[in-house]
Amino acid sequence: MQKASRVATEVFEWYESILLAFLAVILIFFLVGRAVGVSGESMYPTLDDGNQLFVQTLTSKPTYGDIVVADNYTGYGDPIIKRLIGMPGDVIDLDPVTNRVIRNGEVLDEPYLSVPTYPEDVPFPITVPEGKVFLMGDNRTNSLDSRSSQVGCIDQRALLGKVVLRFSPFEKIGG
Repeated sequence: MQKASRVATEVFEWYESILLAFLAVILIFFLVGRAVGVSGESMYPTLDDGNQLFVQTLTSKPTYGDIVVADNYTGYGDPIIKRLIGMPGDVIDLDPVTNRVIRNGEVLDEPYLSVPTYPEDVPFPITVPEGKVFLMGDNRTNSLDSRSSQVGCIDQRALLGKVVLRFSPFEKIGG
């Protein structure tokens, strides 16, 4: 009987340890970040429709080139996932010959792009207003982003955080 009691105690201790570890992960997850799913092809080839991302929210200070998640106040539902191209005060332009993005007079090196960048209905050059950011999808021919008057420059307060990890699908885990 004593052996059965010892086994039951060990099983309970294992169960308790696993439960505490699970709760710690959940607590850290909710305090530091959140999961977001990619909906659509606007970030292809970097991100695919259905990918699951971990977004750092608490301490994230996004900078140029970061993939960020913003509250979608445009009325299309899910949060928007785009690349940060411009910060407050930046002048963003599009070269009409090469279709490349220019920030503050410098052509951006964007090796993640597979298609050229074309303007939408926002006139260029544009100076990013104070308190706003300029975001663009990597799939520039299929992205509703800051080039469109439907979206425009995004209020920095709408930024939920920056993407730090893709955790699904399993074969594409990583940053």
